[in-house]
Amino acid sequence: MNRPSQGGQGDSRFDPSNGPEPKLLGFIPSKEFGLVDKSIRYIRSHVLLNQRFFIAHQNILDLNPKTEAVLAQYIRGKQRIQVLLIRYPNLRKPEMLIRAL
Repeated sequence: MNRPSQGGQGDSRFDPSNGPEPKLLGFIPSKEFGLVDKSIRYIRSHVLLNQRFFIAHQNILDLNPKTEAVLAQYIRGKQRIQVLLIRYPNLRKPEMLIRAL
């Protein structure tokens, strides 16, 4: 798997010195699906997400230290695709967010 490289404080790359690799990384489709090298980002803040892929000025996905989010870039033919996976600490949170949209 194309793992995120080590980054500094505030960087969205996974830093192995902060603990084990997030389990959510195992759900990212591999290179055979067009994964771009070194494009995986581990995100816990909407500010970091917006630096890589703008969603909204507000934190509409409720990203915070209790959520896991992984952003990866793919190339399929001539298309560039961003895949964002989010794991919330409980099922109630995503249900509430979907209803709010």
